Amino acid sequence: MTTLTIELPEPLTQQARGYGISQQQLQELMVGFIQNFLGIYQQRSNSSSSIATDTAISADIATDLIQLEFLDDADLWQAAQTQLISAETAQMQTLLDKQQLAGLTHEEQAITQTLSQRYQRTMLIRAKAAALLHQRGLDITKLRQRKTKP
Repeated sequence: MTTLTIELPEPLTQQARGYGISQQQLQELMVGFIQNFLGIYQQRSNSSSSIATDTAISADIATDLIQLEFLDDADLWQAAQTQLISAETAQMQTLLDKQQLAGLTHEEQAITQTLSQRYQRTMLIRAKAAALLHQRGLDITKLRQRKTKP
């Protein structure tokens, strides 16, 4: 392991301390940031490889996932219950059905890709938030229960 010293501006240091962010948490954040940056750099270098593009998560999603660690329990519960709006879910289902039956236009393919990325982001955030809640010793079984309308 290599040691790297980073000088932070004093206001940033005070803000981190004010939020109760430990030195260990800052170290994990920086390691995650560097890993994500290197993944993006590698992705750009290997742009001809569709596997690297398809399996890597974007830097903004990776950053969102790392930032979840700094949320309080109430905000994590909210993140763990995030869902796509029903109109997006219905539109995605319609496009997937059409894709199987007749194929999609380029515009519809782009919409499907955008909705798929939103869905992936939502699911990753929900999963990470649930994992963090569980790590904090909270009972997450309520997250598995579907809300039903009376």
